[in-house]
Amino acid sequence: MSPRRVSKGEEDKTAEDSDSSTDDEYQEFVVSGSTEAVLLVSYLLTWQRDTFGRKYMHKLPSLGAHNVALSSDNSTIAAVSMDGILTLLDVANGVTISSVSHALVPNFWSTAFGGSADCVFGGTGYGQVHMYDTKTGKLKHSYDTERRENVLGLAVARNDRFVAASDYAGCLTLFDAETGQIVRQTHVGKPMRRLSFDPEMRRLLAACDDKTVKLFNMPNGCLHDCLMGHNSLVMSVDCSPDGTTFASAAHDGTVNIWDSRYTKLNNTYVPKKDAKLWDVAFAKSNNKIVWVDEDTGINLYYL
Repeated sequence: MSPRRVSKGEEDKTAEDSDSSTDDEYQEFVVSGSTEAVLLVSYLLTWQRDTFGRKYMHKLPSLGAHNVALSSDNSTIAAVSMDGILTLLDVANGVTISSVSHALVPNFWSTAFGGSADCVFGGTGYGQVHMYDTKTGKLKHSYDTERRENVLGLAVARNDRFVAASDYAGCLTLFDAETGQIVRQTHVGKPMRRLSFDPEMRRLLAACDDKTVKLFNMPNGCLHDCLMGHNSLVMSVDCSPDGTTFASAAHDGTVNIWDSRYTKLNNTYVPKKDAKLWDVAFAKSNNKIVWVDEDTGINLYYL
């Protein structure tokens, strides 16, 4: 298995388990994609560090997933497959809507949730972002970058006020989520593969192929800074739930931890040189990060 995208959540304590273990033992879980047509949900034992005590595999109706997102209430997974299909799954029970689309031929590249689990967003290969109802799969809104480029990075503000999309040609488009109007477009010249909003809405973070992390001011979307600290393509970035730190991950296997207040590099981790790292995510408890690479799969690190 070769995971490509990871999200981390905490399970609702009232959720029912299929075995005799207590819910308190399995509150945290990691969702990861694969080249195979499955999603892996790995539950972390709270009483034993670094141990995944239970794993579920949810079958996908198409090819393997290269991009996944988890809803804010940790109930719903959105997965984009390698053939461009957007699928919705219940964390515990699997597929709920096999193909979310209003088009005859789905062409999705990225997906994201905002502050609500009621809507899911999908970025397409022709420069548009669509918002769908997670219960019915019906289209609710569309956002057009006016560019015919693959939407690689996609993020929705927790207050659902802004939608951000970045493409392979290096353009960031910031939308007003309610009106669909473009607030600002900024060109940086290199692909930005992942986006993450600061929970306090001060910054938008972008992982860029020029080996930097881009910081954009909110709410105007202006480029504020380019943080240097990697020697390879920056594949992913994620902000901690409390907004104090953020993590960036490069393709050469390095993970950087930054201080959000002063944009200062705090620590650098090199789990394995040239590990072909794909993604990084913070736990909602703020005390750990998880990343995936081609060699070892899921990796967990306590801060």
